[in-house]
Amino acid sequence: MESAEDLVRKFNEELSDIDWKALQPHFAIGTLVVADQTMDLVEVGVKMAQDDKQAFLEWLATGKVYKPDEDQARRWDKNNSRFNFLIVQPFVLAQVIA
Repeated sequence: MESAEDLVRKFNEELSDIDWKALQPHFAIGTLVVADQTMDLVEVGVKMAQDDKQAFLEWLATGKVYKPDEDQARRWDKNNSRFNFLIVQPFVLAQVIA
């Protein structure tokens, strides 16, 4: 397993932006995970890559990390939303930026 420092470096290099239309296929197959705007996306990615179940259970319980529903997907589509994203296999981790 990569160290937290290595993952931070890797994810900072890989962090990119994308529009909703490019994320839709990942939503459709259930691999899209969204972090709210108060979260550090790289930190969430590190916890995900390290399989930190305790952190994720807490974030899921508080709504800081979630799997979007159809209504949210429609709003993002209507608003032409943009996201920062990371690939943390098998998931795509995203965060709304506009």
